Amino acid sequence: RLSGTTRYCHRSFPLGVAPRLCGPQNSDRASVSSAFSLFMRVPLLVTFSIGPHISYHTLILMSCVPIIGFLLLYPKMPESPHYSLLKKEEEESIKTLMWLRQMPEAAVLEEVKAIKALAKEERGQWKDLLT
Repeated sequence: RLSGTTRYCHRSFPLGVAPRLCGPQNSDRASVSSAFSLFMRVPLLVTFSIGPHISYHTLILMSCVPIIGFLLLYPKMPESPHYSLLKKEEEESIKTLMWLRQMPEAAVLEEVKAIKALAKEERGQWKDLLT
């Protein structure tokens, strides 16, 4: 019984809670949730479809490729504008939005103000998830 409950919590967090904590816009929330589901199912499909036809060691090496790619690219990823504003780093937030939107600073300032207002409004606590 406990393992079923833990499995449910383990699967429900990325699909249900994380998109709300990360703060994507409502229009993007469906695609973010779909991406989590896709990232959980595609590796299983690949493993079950080609796993029986290749050696165990080859399958392990093949499974390490996405992880190595992630570890190489992760340090270059900027923090989200929402997180930067929570840490009171407005300049970093503006630079990130300019890079993401490929727009000049004047065009993203209004969005930074909206994110800042949203960050102040949505400041929640862990106990909010349980009520």
